[in-house]
Amino acid sequence: MRDVVYFDLETQRSFGDVGGMQNKEKMGISVAATFSTKTGRYRVYGESQLDELIEQLVRADLVVGHNHLQFDYPVLQAYTIRDLASQTVNLDMLLDLEKRVGRRLGLDSVASASLGVGKTADGVDALKWWQEHKRTGEPAPLLRDCRVLLV
Repeated sequence: MRDVVYFDLETQRSFGDVGGMQNKEKMGISVAATFSTKTGRYRVYGESQLDELIEQLVRADLVVGHNHLQFDYPVLQAYTIRDLASQTVNLDMLLDLEKRVGRRLGLDSVASASLGVGKTADGVDALKWWQEHKRTGEPAPLLRDCRVLLV
């Protein structure tokens, strides 16, 4: 059975925190999540488990994400010497849809139009939850993040 892995991550810092879009590698990862069609399971990764995440992505028959080639991989690249873009087979929905319709479509628009359900939070919310986790040490804020990633 083929292993299609759906992938997303959230960061610890914003573009403003790291000096702009050109510094994605400085953003840090607060949480990442995958769903594997081979195992039928979701996996959630914290910063200390990113080697396992990278191995799952490299082993996958196909990695599916939304802007993962231009955002998620550059952020994740700071945690590995592997060249993720060249060592994985990818379907980036943002890039694929941009080719087909001639413009970039946000994930909320795509989800609302195709599934009838929009996103429940965004990257700004994820940054607040990361700060709350850092301040309190409690895992609950990151669990909110995971629900957003996995929906």
